Amino acid sequence: MSQIKVARYSDVKYDFVNGFAKVPVLEGEFDQAHFAHCALQPGCSVTPDIYSVKEHNQLFIFTKGKGYVTTPRQAWNIVEPGVFVPEFDAEHFTITCSADSKQPLEYLHIITELSDYDKTCLVESRMVLPRFRGISQGWTYDEDFKDNDITTSIMLLEHRNLGRLSMGCVRGKGPVEIGQHIHNELAQWYFPLPGSEFIYTAGGEEVKMTGGDLSFTPTGFWHGSKVEADKTCLKESHLTLPRFRGVSQAWHYKEDFTGADIQQMMLIEHRNLGRLSMGANFGTGPNYIGQHIHNELEQWYIMLPGASFTYTAEDEKIHVVGGDVTYTPHGSHHGSECAEGEKFAYVWFELCENGYPGEIK
Repeated sequence: MSQIKVARYSDVKYDFVNGFAKVPVLEGEFDQAHFAHCALQPGCSVTPDIYSVKEHNQLFIFTKGKGYVTTPRQAWNIVEPGVFVPEFDAEHFTITCSADSKQPLEYLHIITELSDYDKTCLVESRMVLPRFRGISQGWTYDEDFKDNDITTSIMLLEHRNLGRLSMGCVRGKGPVEIGQHIHNELAQWYFPLPGSEFIYTAGGEEVKMTGGDLSFTPTGFWHGSKVEADKTCLKESHLTLPRFRGVSQAWHYKEDFTGADIQQMMLIEHRNLGRLSMGANFGTGPNYIGQHIHNELEQWYIMLPGASFTYTAEDEKIHVVGGDVTYTPHGSHHGSECAEGEKFAYVWFELCENGYPGEIK
């Protein structure tokens, strides 16, 4: 039985009703994720269903045409391939194909089921939503089974920040090969973007993929890709060094144990610099970072200029100010309080004691 399941874009036939068409693909191949090719004709709009944080996660990968996504608070132009993730059922959103688009706006709509892990993590800590990120806005990373001088790997949805989901993009021009590797805990889909053409290999099988195809490979299979001369690899799927990232360049996330107006920023993402990660928290008092625990993370706080607040770990309280550094071992309940006239301004630095599960082998 074939291990690679492929839905060919050439088999997708859009039947437009009121300017919108939807074609489900890879039905029944994986009961935790559902996929559909969608298209909007120029000047037409659609308002998708929304789901609570206890029902489903969903995202939209845009590939062709021009358009925009709007919510009651924000708007994003679609001028390149990219991904949109709504804020569950917090607000409705609308997808529109620009009236001057020379072709329909096409996208892949993905809806996933939520595990107990998802239901916990999506409430406790996640990237700030809604998020729209085009390929040009992603950050780059390197992997040792690729020629990183020829291929560019781009992160679009970071691991550990949207429940079980993550997504990236690989770009390169042949001849080039993405070496064999395995994900023991990750189910994976490849979605070649327009203009792509490459050979995908998994479990000893080879299939040719082109723009708009969608492949599914279950966990635990060695897989890789090769691009012939003058062909292009553009597919969705350790950060590139050196890196300098100022606080203003960081992306935002939110944890449910922090005050509503605490600003939380990611500087070095989990799982992309070995066991290390780093972020920053900012806020003015009165405010709080609630009690929480990291069972596998050693953690340091580095107070920035102007910081002044009380840090608590296992019932021990200390007052810290700019320039101070604290260390808290894994397994300790900890939190912080910021009084009127005081300020949170600190960088957190973490080291995962035994490494993160599910790493590439």
